[in-house]
Amino acid sequence: MNDNIFESFEGWALSKIKKIRRILFILIIVLMILIFWFSSRNADESSNQSGLLLKIALDLTPELKKVDTSILEHFLRKGAHMFEYFVLCILSVTYILTFGKARKNRKWLLMALLVCLFYASTDEFHQRFVPGRWGCVTDVCVDLTGATIGFLLYMLMLRIYGLYRNGLIVGEID
Repeated sequence: MNDNIFESFEGWALSKIKKIRRILFILIIVLMILIFWFSSRNADESSNQSGLLLKIALDLTPELKKVDTSILEHFLRKGAHMFEYFVLCILSVTYILTFGKARKNRKWLLMALLVCLFYASTDEFHQRFVPGRWGCVTDVCVDLTGATIGFLLYMLMLRIYGLYRNGLIVGEID
C-alpha cells in the first residue's frame, strides 16, 4: 500500500515538474523573441527608446544630470544588454535543472551559458542587417558577462540553500 502512495506522489511531482518545464521554456522563448525585437529596431528607434529610458532615469535621480548624457546612454544600453542575458541565463539554468541529469551532474548547467553565448552571437549577427545598427564582438562579451553574473549568482544561491538544508547554516529562510 505504501508503494502505491509513493508512486502516486512521484507521478504528481513529475507532472508538476513538466508544467514548470513548459512554463520556463515559454518564458525563454518569449525573452528571446523580445531580444530579437529590440535588435530589429533601426538605429533611430533604438536611440529614441534609450532616450526615453534615460529621461526617466534623469527625472528619478537628478544627480545624474551632472554626467554627460552620452555616457549615461552608453551605460544604460550596455546595462540593458547585460540584464537581458542575466535573466535568460537564470531561466535557462532553472529549465535545465528540471531534468534529472542536470541535478546529478552540474556540468550540464554550463549549457545555459552556451545557450546565452550562442544567442548573443546570433543576435549581433542579426543586427548587421538592421539599418543603422551593427553587430560587434564587444556586445557579445557584455551579454555573456550578464549571463555569467546570473549563472554565478544562481550557483551561489544553490550552494547557500544546500548548506541550509544540510544544517550547516542555522536560521530561517523565508
